[in-house]
Amino acid sequence: MRRFLCGLLAAALLLSLCACAPEAPSQQENDYESVDWLVISLDPEDYGIVYDIDHMNVRDFPLAKLCVYCLYADGAYAEGAHDEFYRRFMEAPNTVLSFLALLGNRTARGEYPVAEELCRQVVLADVFWYDGTEELTAILKRYQEIYPQGRQGELLELMQTELAAALEQQAEEQAEWEAFAREYQAENPQQHIIEGES
Repeated sequence: MRRFLCGLLAAALLLSLCACAPEAPSQQENDYESVDWLVISLDPEDYGIVYDIDHMNVRDFPLAKLCVYCLYADGAYAEGAHDEFYRRFMEAPNTVLSFLALLGNRTARGEYPVAEELCRQVVLADVFWYDGTEELTAILKRYQEIYPQGRQGELLELMQTELAAALEQQAEEQAEWEAFAREYQAENPQQHIIEGES
């Protein structure tokens, strides 16, 4: 009887302790706090970024440095950096989304928030460099289920919208090219246009 009472008392204590445990945060509570201090620098000087031909190996850059490099790069410097950022997103979307969420709505080089601009670059790379992969579509769908709201959810929704617009633009450009090719072929039956070349 004594063992039974001890066991009953232990179970009652365990239940009371479990009742006191804090609840898991909801998605709303799990969002990043708004702070007035710098979380991540967007200043190229803080990362020692130099835009010249000898410093273009972006594969070794930490994610923060790569993002800042992408923001301020133009021309040949931008292409490789954006492709590397695209590859990192495809490889580890959750890591990249979480990082971008930390940037909040900060801007660097224009009116658009940095996180949104980098998300657009991922979509544009996928559509115009890799012909709109099913992998990106699957990633967006999967992570929209994980992050239905919050900053990550907003970024994913933006990417979904941008993807639809970019695919539509690509289809329009392809239709224009095909119409031009047919017209040219009709006017010049002896010459051939290489398919897909613009």
